[in-house]
Amino acid sequence: MILLSLLFLWTQPECISNLDIVCRGHDAEMDRFGRIHTVWYAGDEFNTIDVYYSRSTNGGWTSTEMIWNATLSCQKTRISVDTSGNPHILWIDLISDTQGKLYYMFHYGTEWVGPQDLSDTLSISNTGTCDIAVDESSYVHIVWDDYKAGNWEIYYSVNKGEGWATPVNISNLAGYDNFPRISLWNKRIFVVWRDEPGEKDVFLAHFNGAQWLTPVNVSQTPGVSSRNPAVSVGKYGITMVAWEESVDKYPYFNKYPWADTSRVWSDICTWPDVVSDTSNTPHVIATGGDPPIVDPELRYATLTDTGWIYEVLPIGDFWEPTHPVVIIDSSNVVHIVFKAKHLSDPDIDIYYMKGEGGGGIPEDVLQNDTVISYNGKIYIHSSDNGIYEVYDLTGKVIKRGSLISGENYIMLKDIPAGTYFLRAGKEGLKKILLIK
Repeated sequence: MILLSLLFLWTQPECISNLDIVCRGHDAEMDRFGRIHTVWYAGDEFNTIDVYYSRSTNGGWTSTEMIWNATLSCQKTRISVDTSGNPHILWIDLISDTQGKLYYMFHYGTEWVGPQDLSDTLSISNTGTCDIAVDESSYVHIVWDDYKAGNWEIYYSVNKGEGWATPVNISNLAGYDNFPRISLWNKRIFVVWRDEPGEKDVFLAHFNGAQWLTPVNVSQTPGVSSRNPAVSVGKYGITMVAWEESVDKYPYFNKYPWADTSRVWSDICTWPDVVSDTSNTPHVIATGGDPPIVDPELRYATLTDTGWIYEVLPIGDFWEPTHPVVIIDSSNVVHIVFKAKHLSDPDIDIYYMKGEGGGGIPEDVLQNDTVISYNGKIYIHSSDNGIYEVYDLTGKVIKRGSLISGENYIMLKDIPAGTYFLRAGKEGLKKILLIK
């Protein structure tokens, strides 16, 4: 009897930081070898706030490493990795209550190099937020907010191995521009940020390989303050942005060509992150509830052809799980990094969990319930509203969608020919033979 792994389960959260001080400000990225690199800052009122780093291994995580011992405190720690799997880290070092300097550091394979004071190198007058991305040529791209022009603007620079290029103002808007996030695709660069108190919206600037284009308003919600943006570029260069509307704290989503702004959840959610899977499907994660007033939770959503599908992640005895970062690997396995306080631990730590296949169903019980499709279309009659999931032979979910009571069609034209399995609503598993 052959057992097939067909259930999509979440692992129990695993502590990454393991420090006896408060940890926050985390960021994470996966390298091409499947290792997840994380950075965060940690400290409390009796310690300086310093920069820490760890990465995943086959058996867990490397020991937590302090890579920068600050004089006062750090914030906005950001990370990206190059083609050799080496981490590059950017952060803000606060030298006073009102003055922030930009620092950069990278690992050379055997040791850390730096840090480099970019405020000195790039003549940055004052900064408070930043982001970093490394492309397929291992060129390092950075963005930050700067007050050098007498107004907070978003600046960009790149290091191609020959030093940092002259900073370019890519915002040039009337309001205060800050909280930039960057994403890359081929030779193109996409940067989002919050503009406030001007338009009070989320804007995106696009470098098309030759020049920076005029920033575009992607939130399109006049009179409402949009903040905490996140950006991802999916298959075929489709750009996706998620953000939070600060009045009611609802997360919103839009994607190129920016014609369909939609609310992801109808409940309060904050600090959204967005990513695309290999099928160009958007995934958004956010903190549900309004901490510390309401017990928060991690909420996960996937956009299908028929709308958003929602899930609350099973994180157990954790208090205030916030600022989740979502990563999807080449096998469409979902990885989550977040900060939270376990009820048995007095400190706030950084945690990791992932979605993976599990369980087992005998293949021979499925032989008499097979659906054959020659055109990539499957007809389903559902007695209730619900969801469907299509699995490959490894048990990974490769397509999700919503079902309505009555007749439904599931389109699989974008999936290669082969054998798959379908779970539709409360019905049992069906075997699919997809022939093209």
